Amino acid sequence: YITVCLYSHLGGFWYNTVLCFPLGCTYCRCNMNGKFFFEQKRPLLILCFLIFIVSFIAIIHYGCIIYLQIVCSIGFVSFVFLSLEYVKFQSKFLNLIGGFSLEIFLVHSAVYNKFYTTFDTRNQFTIAIVISLSLLVAYVVHLASAATTKYTNLFLQ
Repeated sequence: YITVCLYSHLGGFWYNTVLCFPLGCTYCRCNMNGKFFFEQKRPLLILCFLIFIVSFIAIIHYGCIIYLQIVCSIGFVSFVFLSLEYVKFQSKFLNLIGGFSLEIFLVHSAVYNKFYTTFDTRNQFTIAIVISLSLLVAYVVHLASAATTKYTNLFLQ
């Protein structure tokens, strides 16, 4: 699919990280079951970090080659997931947005594209606006989805 998109010139802003979402779902599913891919995580953690760093340096040196971006993003996400075994985050805000993280994933690129094609984006304040709008839109989509699911279930019973 990614190769077809490359040759069709569909734009490269989204498919360099498209494999990270299923990777995250797989990681979450394995952790919920108490099963892990590997018992020894440190060698894999180091390998993922090296893959990320080497591909990142190659991107800096050779330019934005899509395949390097894909390898870099997968290496980074894998490194972060494996690092979560050693670092624990306790945050009410992260717990709150974790409840609608799928919606954030689904709407953030639309908000980003709409905002950055409409307004001047040469300052850091716009980043805060895009993040805030993405969270707001994602929460509204989450509420609409929950209401739709609730009423659909009532209708089907």
